[in-house]
Amino acid sequence: MGTGFTTGEVCLLSCPGHSHTMTLYALSLTIIGSLMLAWGVASSIQAPHSTPRVTCGLLMTSVALWFLGLGGGASALHDESVARWWVQIQHLGLAFLPSAVY
Repeated sequence: MGTGFTTGEVCLLSCPGHSHTMTLYALSLTIIGSLMLAWGVASSIQAPHSTPRVTCGLLMTSVALWFLGLGGGASALHDESVARWWVQIQHLGLAFLPSAVY
């Protein structure tokens, strides 16, 4: 009985007709990315005039986009065009990472 997964992959959620299959790796990246996005937005909203908080918020948002792109790309096992879209989100987060640090 073939599942389409290699050794070490565990399918947590797969919807028939959709292009995403949530593995444990993709789920962990998505959860961490979502928490970092919430933390970054909350940090920026709490004190919008505080330079360290806004910088931390931008850094966390950039890292969150990177992690969400990694998680989405890892879950898009069956459709190459969807995986490419997630890689573009990942690159968007990576592009702003150096400017958020300095």
